[in-house]
Amino acid sequence: MKKIFNLIMMVMICALFVGCAKQKPVSTPVTHHRVSNEYGDQIGGYSPKRYSQAYEYFYTRSLRGDAVAENSLGHIYMDGRGVKANTKKAVYWYEQSAHQGNREAEVNLGVAYLYGRGVKKDVGKACEWFSKAKAQNSRAAFDFYSGYCESR
Repeated sequence: MKKIFNLIMMVMICALFVGCAKQKPVSTPVTHHRVSNEYGDQIGGYSPKRYSQAYEYFYTRSLRGDAVAENSLGHIYMDGRGVKANTKKAVYWYEQSAHQGNREAEVNLGVAYLYGRGVKKDVGKACEWFSKAKAQNSRAAFDFYSGYCESR
């Protein structure tokens, strides 16, 4: 009986001073809205098991002209995340986003032209896209531009 009493007292003291009895909140199912808030609308925030959900979410948003969603669709197609990889479709979505001034899409489009992924290799066009993103203070664009375009 004394052992049980001591155990109960230790648990109560622990709960009062250390907080070990504190439980984690029960997780709720992740909805599309919650996903966008948690992961900043980027495909990298999704586990491979949820790529189909990500595709549906970004595709729906891209139909409304969401530049971030369009860029994310480009990643989905470029990397084949939940869909068959298709570099031409990836470039299409990067272009849609880049034409709205999304600097990440401008860099992605520049990389596509630099390496000829989904488009004919064209370092001049790559540099044009890197220059546009660089004007928006994209660190990646600065790096690509200085590495591939300044010496041209």
